Amino acid sequence: MSTFDKIYRSVVPIKFFSEGWGAPDTLIRWIFDRKVKLKFPLQVFRFQMIIPKKWPTNYRAVCVHFSGTGDHNYYRRRIFLANNLIKDGIASIILMNPFYSKRKPDDQQGSSLNFVSDLFIMGGALIMECSALLEWCERNGYGPFALHGISMGGYVSCSTNCLA
Repeated sequence: MSTFDKIYRSVVPIKFFSEGWGAPDTLIRWIFDRKVKLKFPLQVFRFQMIIPKKWPTNYRAVCVHFSGTGDHNYYRRRIFLANNLIKDGIASIILMNPFYSKRKPDDQQGSSLNFVSDLFIMGGALIMECSALLEWCERNGYGPFALHGISMGGYVSCSTNCLA
């Protein structure tokens, strides 16, 4: 950890980014390499999809739910959002963030990301994963789409909407 990181950590009482800014080459790549490829080999990512037993119209609408900071499971989004939408014939996809739940590194404590660069990686991964899911949904006859999130999830849903 750099001297700057140690001074910064001594002043801030919360444990977010406890390992500092991250590898400088990672940050430089994120700042200067802005090429986005939507055709990519996709590794494992986690989500739940709740689909109505019967669609009330010819449309097969889907709402993608992004998690807010600290939301490490599907429960709240499924109970309070997806279950209400399904009554109106709207399917839901509930995404799990990288660095959360089963996708969390072993050395990470709760929601406290170790590096600032992890936040960029998390957001970028969510945008790419959602783009891939939307493309899959479209190929399989789903649509129109809504993207939804609270807190950090709201930011990522807006970013995804701009790029998708």
